[in-house]
Amino acid sequence: MVRYRFGAVTVHSGLPLPGYARYRTRSSDGHGTVTVRPAGPPPSGTPLWQFRGARGALGVSVTAEGRHLVTADGLAPCTVGPGPTVAWHVAAAPSVDDADFLLSTIVPWALGRQLDVAVLHAATVVGPAGAVLLCGRSGAGKSTLSAALHRQVGWRLFGDDSAVLCVDAGRPAVYSCSREVRLWADAGELLQMGAGVPLPRYQTKHRYAVDGAAGDPVPVVAVVRLTEPASAGRPALTRLSGPEGIVLIRDGLKRLAPLSPAELAREFEFLIRWGAGVPAAALQYPHSSDALAPAMRLIVDLAGSPAGHRRDATRQARSAAGRATASDDKRTA
Repeated sequence: MVRYRFGAVTVHSGLPLPGYARYRTRSSDGHGTVTVRPAGPPPSGTPLWQFRGARGALGVSVTAEGRHLVTADGLAPCTVGPGPTVAWHVAAAPSVDDADFLLSTIVPWALGRQLDVAVLHAATVVGPAGAVLLCGRSGAGKSTLSAALHRQVGWRLFGDDSAVLCVDAGRPAVYSCSREVRLWADAGELLQMGAGVPLPRYQTKHRYAVDGAAGDPVPVVAVVRLTEPASAGRPALTRLSGPEGIVLIRDGLKRLAPLSPAELAREFEFLIRWGAGVPAAALQYPHSSDALAPAMRLIVDLAGSPAGHRRDATRQARSAAGRATASDDKRTA
């Protein structure tokens, strides 16, 4: 087995992951572990759901053993389960796209099968007061805003697309399962991210490694849902009630399949325990370069950062936003 560390998560893989040699480790410590084993042809299964996007179909089937087979056009299938294990049905050596799909999509789903954690579709940044989770549909602007807060304000980029929720020392917390951000080329240039690693499946999309400690859980200070306003205008932030915040989090969880009544009860109990004290808000975020700076300022203000950080966010983001159109998430994955 080859060991890799992505934030606080260790991936034990029976095959080397092309393009991810920098994340190899000898340590097995961490707050989550996913084991990936190469396997033969995928089993048959009963179709559960299917989604068709710009790059083909993504589907999930249930096998006779109750595991979940995930298929995506042009990529090696994966069977998830039991627990946080993955059977990787690769015919030969995995491609760069196979490895990217495994790490960005399959590993978060496998992590969500553990008890007392939940995986939220969100980008995570860490400011002076704690972590802020940016939620929203694909294309809402999560990656661009999180990368901008990292590059222009100096906040730690903790995770790009999946936030693993946990309770640490009795407090709502999050831990990372990624040390990279995935951006379209124009957004990478806008934010001066430098050279990235191309993702062939996405043509002009790249992944960029980020530095900073990410091995331990971080307390969460806010959850923000990004929405696109009905008409053009400046970003606006609306505080949500406690129940609305719980619904926001529940609706953004990454699930492979519908939950049983017992699983739903356990998930609800966890979300109440986790989210009862976490402020939540909705941010109307227009897709324009002019919206980047005020959106960053609203997030910084919500997180309770010192005034100096607010001034830096405004000044630096306006300078960056004037150079190009801010949109990596504007394009659907």
